[in-house]
Amino acid sequence: MNAKMRVVALAVSLIVVTACTGGGPRPRGAPSGSVSPSLPGSTSAPVAPGQTDMVVRALFTTMATEGHNPDPTLNGGLGALYINWRHGTNPLVVNIGGGDQPDPLGTHRHDPLTDLRYLDDLWVQKSLHPDDATAAAEIDRYTPIVKSEFAQPGDKRGWTYDVLMDLARTSGDPFYTNSAQYLVTYVDSTLFHPDVGAIYFVDATHPTGYYRTDEVLDSACALIQAGRDFNHPEWAADGKRALDYVYAHAFLPSHSTFLMVLQDITAGTPAQSVSRYRYRNQSIDGGVARLGEVGTMALSLLHAAKVSGDPSLLARARQLLDPLTASNNSLGLWDTANGGYFSGIKFPGSTQDAPGEPSVLRSYKESGRQTLMLQAFHLADSFPEMHGAYLPMEQSLTQLIDTKIFYKPGQGVLYQMAPDWQPYRPTWTWVTSEAMDITLQALLSLSRPTPW
Repeated sequence: MNAKMRVVALAVSLIVVTACTGGGPRPRGAPSGSVSPSLPGSTSAPVAPGQTDMVVRALFTTMATEGHNPDPTLNGGLGALYINWRHGTNPLVVNIGGGDQPDPLGTHRHDPLTDLRYLDDLWVQKSLHPDDATAAAEIDRYTPIVKSEFAQPGDKRGWTYDVLMDLARTSGDPFYTNSAQYLVTYVDSTLFHPDVGAIYFVDATHPTGYYRTDEVLDSACALIQAGRDFNHPEWAADGKRALDYVYAHAFLPSHSTFLMVLQDITAGTPAQSVSRYRYRNQSIDGGVARLGEVGTMALSLLHAAKVSGDPSLLARARQLLDPLTASNNSLGLWDTANGGYFSGIKFPGSTQDAPGEPSVLRSYKESGRQTLMLQAFHLADSFPEMHGAYLPMEQSLTQLIDTKIFYKPGQGVLYQMAPDWQPYRPTWTWVTSEAMDITLQALLSLSRPTPW
């Protein structure tokens, strides 16, 4: 049996194992296929029993049989995940760029963060289904890949600490604990500026410093957690200073959300200004808050609250989450007609004191990234004092994944979709490893005895 046949055979075993085990426990009040018809934008058709389990199986099968890039230039010949691919094409059409054809300049492109999330998903799946042969085979394939990419992570994305520590718990491998400790050591010694009490960066475009709010907040929460995890109270103290700093300069209390990129940290100006600039072929607007970024920040605050026991962190997470419920929807990001979230909200102003009147970016939805909100709502509901306040959102978002976000023709999740859950453009039908990783994280969290 050749390698491809072996992967396909293992993928079939995943369907058998998961079907026999029934998918594990469900959150309180949210059985598989539950419907929340009272929420604006809920899908009207009931979800078939077991539909969520079928989506999980399909996502893992697609990742295992099509997602691996065997490029010998990656990770010393170990390969990695493709960025994206068009399901069922022969030969497989992969790493599609800005148009609808493969990007010849991106042949060797890959994103190590997708490998990290995928391995975490695999270990969670194996913890729920110990006899899952596909998960075991994929763990064997991706463990050396992730270890080659994250041995000494010098990354400004603090949420990677959460994933590394989760891998340490599910796998029992001290490699991930060591990598997480290396990461926060890097953040505290290199990115944190004790004279200012903030995490920020300097480059040619921003000589007086800048920061992305989500990266800074996530890293600050990682320091708070690591202070408790590794008995380094100075890390927790620095993390709290950095967190308070970003709230003082980037948070908008009247809207319960953040400006996303600020500059002029050391310029001596009365207020930091919103950064708007070009990066490669993209236009970066620091006044735009996207759902994926807000979801990651809420998760970081909840993880820090869980580890530290600090109730103020849970309160800050709730401050982000409450406006994003369908019943509140004070920012207008929940689509009351079709369900799910629009891509983000734009503040046209230049400072925290004068952010301007916001407008919702309604032209598309980020399919996979918005599923971070399901994971965040579910984790928040695991705090006893919450009394399941977000269960309706858990139910509605789970239903949305089962019936809209999961793109059946591609057996995966698209990066972007139109507001009515059709492909954003007719030919943009490639599934992406990031979107599927995040969706798997969200759905698997529902079955974990201890949500994370």
